[in-house]
Amino acid sequence: MRPVKIIADSACDLPRELLRRWDIRIVPLTVVLGTEDVTSLYDDPDAFWQAVERSGLRPQTAAPSPESLVQVARPLIEAGHDVLAISLTSRISGVYQSFQIAAAQFPGRLVAFDSWSLSLGEGVQVLEAAKRAEEGADLQSLVAYLTALRQRVHLTAVLNTLDWAERGGRIAYLMPIIRRATRLFNVHVLLHVVDGYVRFAGAQRSYRSAVEVLKKNTLRHKPVSHFWVPHTRNAQLAEQLADELAPALDIPRDQVLVHEAGAVLGAHVGPRAIGTVVVST
Repeated sequence: MRPVKIIADSACDLPRELLRRWDIRIVPLTVVLGTEDVTSLYDDPDAFWQAVERSGLRPQTAAPSPESLVQVARPLIEAGHDVLAISLTSRISGVYQSFQIAAAQFPGRLVAFDSWSLSLGEGVQVLEAAKRAEEGADLQSLVAYLTALRQRVHLTAVLNTLDWAERGGRIAYLMPIIRRATRLFNVHVLLHVVDGYVRFAGAQRSYRSAVEVLKKNTLRHKPVSHFWVPHTRNAQLAEQLADELAPALDIPRDQVLVHEAGAVLGAHVGPRAIGTVVVST
């Protein structure tokens, strides 16, 4: 049985220290501002948002090429490892398809897996896979484990504005539903991910009210084994949310990952978005 290494795309939003600790390799999505390629800023939110402010433009993203994964996976395979490549949901991105094309070059050695989630909803699956791989799990058992896990991962988010999501186009299929449901432009929308699809989860006239609904929706998933808080440019509120919900979810506060999402999510939700990720038991 060969040891397994984990590769993920940059939308997983895991902090650098966790990537290093569990030897998780990253294949970044392409991120551009006009003609400037800012892909290298995928895990540096401060630098990314500074670049956005300087340019006055809205970022765009694109899936990595199959060759991008091949370049990362090949040395691992040649060193005697099997590789599991985990992607953000195929329902809104072409990353999984790109990973599948790459995997076809290494049958039985490289497997692509669709997380059915994004940001830390993907990240929690990546991290749990890396932990089990280090314990000796093989490719087959890891895929079986993640197939069960992804159905228990719940990601809900509040957007400060719909403008970024609408311009980004990834949830264009949702916009008519949202517009019909709200009939207002100055609302704060809640979204959640269900079976890999981003769904409309309601709207509130004030940001504060939307966050209160986010809290209630999060608590509905009790009992949970994990509770994480992704955000964009909203660190203070994210920490407050973690402080408040951790005891209510029976999760030790020091086990709650509060982390700012990188350029991929930021490009599509804009600043001041906040979410919760829980894994139901």
